Amino acid sequence: MTVPLHQSPPKLKAPEEMPGRYGLPFLGETLSIFGDEELYYWQHFQRYGSVFKTRILGQKFAFLVGPEANHLCCWNRQTMFPPRWAGFS
Repeated sequence: MTVPLHQSPPKLKAPEEMPGRYGLPFLGETLSIFGDEELYYWQHFQRYGSVFKTRILGQKFAFLVGPEANHLCCWNRQTMFPPRWAGFS
């Protein structure tokens, strides 16, 4: 994906709108990802595309797979990943 400089960057969807699933309440998809990690990523990329959500050991995650998804992440770095601790940048 190429974004011309005069256009605003694309936006990530809210977690509720992202494709994917959280799975079981605490485990989520933990067993699937630890069973065969590479297969897990490939299947989810094929099913949901380059951005998808999941839950692993009670934590919710968004996965960005491939150059287009990572470009989106890097483009919006300051707004998507604000510092969590004082002095961290």
